[in-house]
Amino acid sequence: MTSLDQTPPIVVDVIPQQLQAFVHLHDVTNIPCFTYVTNGLTAYEQQEISFTLRRVGNENCTNFPMIPIELFHNIYDRVRSGETFDFGGCTVFDRFELLGTQNMKAVIFTREQPGSEVQLSKDTLHAVLITDEEYQVYKRHGILRMLSKIGYKERSFPFPSWNDRFRQNAVTMADLETSIILKTFLNRISGTRVTKMKTEDQINDLILMQVSPNSHEIVKDLVARMDSPRPFTILTELDDDADSCLIWKSGLTQPTTLSVHNTTIRTAGCFILFCPEQFENELKMVEDGYTLMLTNATYHQLCEAISSRKPFSVPLKENGQFRLEWQPMYSDKKDDPKRRTDPKDDDNGLNPLEYLICVKLLEQLIGICF
Repeated sequence: MTSLDQTPPIVVDVIPQQLQAFVHLHDVTNIPCFTYVTNGLTAYEQQEISFTLRRVGNENCTNFPMIPIELFHNIYDRVRSGETFDFGGCTVFDRFELLGTQNMKAVIFTREQPGSEVQLSKDTLHAVLITDEEYQVYKRHGILRMLSKIGYKERSFPFPSWNDRFRQNAVTMADLETSIILKTFLNRISGTRVTKMKTEDQINDLILMQVSPNSHEIVKDLVARMDSPRPFTILTELDDDADSCLIWKSGLTQPTTLSVHNTTIRTAGCFILFCPEQFENELKMVEDGYTLMLTNATYHQLCEAISSRKPFSVPLKENGQFRLEWQPMYSDKKDDPKRRTDPKDDDNGLNPLEYLICVKLLEQLIGICF
């Protein structure tokens, strides 16, 4: 691997005539950074990948870390072997110490966040380096619950664009061990978002759940496997138009919000929890997500709408409204047969007694929060 030019962007031959990397020097919200961008992955129907690294010490255009270049080499080998990477996905380099760290072996792929001076295609995957502990949180609690904690720690919505190779855990499994969603039927569905905003008349609250059409078969299978009404949770991703996100960890009795310029016009939740067998339809903000308390009739109507891929809307207590829409994400690739499917759900196998306990816990938690 040799650098062809020392004038930014620097061009590095990762694999001669196969893969290059462009290294940019720039600032992200006054943070000095390098951004490494691949050139050559699209030949294998894989989006190009960017990796932004916070600069330290005397690092410059003649002295920049080569570990991201080695990362690109590793990814290239995997792509040639048939592996694909997509928005919301994660990969672990078990034998690869990223950036010389021993506790950061996983990378999550997201879309680029605002603030960078480097112009990238909207299809470019942005690689986010996470700690080993954060990877466990990602697997159990979903991408948004994990990434939002990094954003909260760095005071950057929804999370910082740069990777800091020296940072500590932003969240641990212990921080979330009391979460109510761990008592429910837990699922991760790619392309699902839930956002709180105002209705079109700007008067009432609207909870908007958007599901990518690419994930219809997955969510359809989810409701088909539930032979009787029971609480279930879908871990969500970030709404493309959200300007804020709910934040929570053990010990907090009320939700906290991370936002852009202190605006909360569209507030994303990290999950949506459906709780049937209620006397009326009602919305509750619980932890860093939204809980819908539903009558059995509404619950069955919702499941039918999901199965048939139809929009659904229902009024809620106190003039609220819940709406289900089938909308692609900004990052969706049209008619992509390699669209990522999510890891298997965590079926906690609630028996009738555990179901009642779960409902009671929800009632107690809601009582605490409100």
